[in-house]
Amino acid sequence: MHGLDASRMVIGVAGAGTMGAGIAQVAALAGHAVVLYDLEDAYVQRGLGTLAAAIQRLADKGKLDGEAATAAIARVTGTTRTADFAPCALVIEAAPEDIGIKQSLFKAVEAVASPEAVLATNTSTLSVARIAAGLARPGRVCGMHFFNPAPLMPLVEVIRGPATEADAAALVTALATAWGKTPVAAADRPGFIVNRVARPFYGEALRALGEGLADAVAIDRLARDAGFPMGPFELMDLIGIDVNFAAASSVYEGFFQDPRFRPHPIQRMMVESGRLGRKTGQGYYSYDPRGAMVASAVAEGGSTSGELPAGGDVTETVPSMTNVLILAAPGQAEAAVLADRLRSGGAAVAIADTDAHLELEARQADALIDLQPSWDDARAERLTRYARWLRRGRPLLVSTETVSATRVAAAIGGLGRPERLLGFTLLPPLDKRGCVEVMAARQTDVAVRPAAEALWRTAGLDAVWIGDTVGGILPRMVACLAAEAMTAVMDGTATAEGIDQAMRLGTRYPRGPLEWLAILGAGRVAAILDALAADQGEDRYRVPPLLRRRVESGG
Repeated sequence: MHGLDASRMVIGVAGAGTMGAGIAQVAALAGHAVVLYDLEDAYVQRGLGTLAAAIQRLADKGKLDGEAATAAIARVTGTTRTADFAPCALVIEAAPEDIGIKQSLFKAVEAVASPEAVLATNTSTLSVARIAAGLARPGRVCGMHFFNPAPLMPLVEVIRGPATEADAAALVTALATAWGKTPVAAADRPGFIVNRVARPFYGEALRALGEGLADAVAIDRLARDAGFPMGPFELMDLIGIDVNFAAASSVYEGFFQDPRFRPHPIQRMMVESGRLGRKTGQGYYSYDPRGAMVASAVAEGGSTSGELPAGGDVTETVPSMTNVLILAAPGQAEAAVLADRLRSGGAAVAIADTDAHLELEARQADALIDLQPSWDDARAERLTRYARWLRRGRPLLVSTETVSATRVAAAIGGLGRPERLLGFTLLPPLDKRGCVEVMAARQTDVAVRPAAEALWRTAGLDAVWIGDTVGGILPRMVACLAAEAMTAVMDGTATAEGIDQAMRLGTRYPRGPLEWLAILGAGRVAAILDALAADQGEDRYRVPPLLRRRVESGG
């Protein structure tokens, strides 16, 4: 620890905005004297006021002793002079995400700080190496990326640039731990862990919106149903659409315009129109002056296109879902879970994981659900045979993670009566789901909709209608998250454990992306990505080599 007594360390914070004031609060509550700097005294005073009010609220709620609160507030000194950083063992920069501003600030701080002092940048996407460039002691520069709000969020990404000395990173790591945070080590890559790996959560949602597959409300609902605390559009509104767009653009440029990170035109349109989310009262949703959501405001291109084509009589009597037949692969665990849900709703269920003696069950079934994995000729032949046995007017529901509903309908042909076919996607764990994505083929008749919705209600699932697409919305999003996490492991950004820990703590995801990979299986994730690549014709969906090797090895 550079021969310094950690209990007596003075901490500097450069930037008195929301993030800087929050970091200063964390350090002050940990017992450190803190120097809070900004360019103008008005900014400094506002930051000091924000910090004091936050600490006082903790005391008012009984979470902090009154004397301790007063002492913590008194430990923070405001300044507009970088010279006041001279006694600091650590100076944390929390300036705007502008490389020129950060470089100039660090040069000024280095000129007055001790040679042993560590200069930490709170940048979320910029290169630590680039920020340190031009300094006399680049080895003293380390990334220390807090998440907003800094006093509450547990994660701190610790980023070593190529010149960062081991003891500088060790000091930052030790202090983060002492402050009650969870430090996770990351290499100096664009976006580090969280802002890089999380890009598909926003990017694939925006593509689904832009393709007219569903509106923002439906996409957010699907994400929340999978356990994400907020949907991507709610979260972009909270973060600030301009901030999210800037992060997306920075990562995209940092990876030399790799199509995996390409921002979406909707983001630019929202920023240029001044619809930045909660802070402007208008984003993908509308907000009142207190920031409470009052109505949806779906971005351009986001019509709900999952409507069935006209035709048929939607007022006809819905057949009861008394008998259901599930087509599954041998040993497919999801079939048993779905069968249990249907039985709880009062249905009798048979599972066809072999073709023995099930023609009678198919002919008597009120609905057929095909849960088989990736699309191939064998699956098409088996599905066609069962579809022909199924009684007229009964819904045929087919998992479409790797194929469009329209292609399945064409494959089963006229004798399979494709007009009653619907696609769906339903990610595990099935016992936790409350929604199912449902899509119509071009051949589908509207008359099948009530029966299909009744079937899903029997299983305790609400149908969320989306446009016909390979991979649906949620499987596409999760597969891309898992692939990006695997790529980050492959290029040495962080360990698998570190990535999952960072994503759970920094984004509050229900599980890390590599946990999703374990639940779905490497083969299933690769199959979804391969199907998307073939359907979209984009390198964006390429399977990472490490994932491909895992599939080939049976891992």
